[in-house]
Amino acid sequence: MKPLVVWPSRDTLRKTMPMQFRKHFGTKCVAIIDCFEVFIDRTTNLKARAETWSSYKHHNTVKFLIGITPQGTMSYISKAWGGRVRDKFITENDGFLNNILPGDLVLADRGFVIQATVGSMMAEVKISAFT
Repeated sequence: MKPLVVWPSRDTLRKTMPMQFRKHFGTKCVAIIDCFEVFIDRTTNLKARAETWSSYKHHNTVKFLIGITPQGTMSYISKAWGGRVRDKFITENDGFLNNILPGDLVLADRGFVIQATVGSMMAEVKISAFT
């Protein structure tokens, strides 16, 4: 499915930005990111078992980073990582940040402590406020 996942141009994103996003974020939002985990069988290899153990899911998993445009299309999918890996690590090491340009805005949840990394690229991260 990798060939079907395309990062759109900034011009395309701005021209087709939904009104609710324009109202709250202007036209600079390029992606909403999150990680999801998929259960896998428990392996006999102890190192692999430790790398895939998810303390969040209490199961062995693989984790993926996904990016969605404000329009609702999938714009990024990472390779599979062991469930133990933090969201921040995947974001910084899988190539997602290669798509970010100065002035861009990325929306994320509180598991993504990437403000400094994205800020160094002259872009911005907004973390949702959960109470």
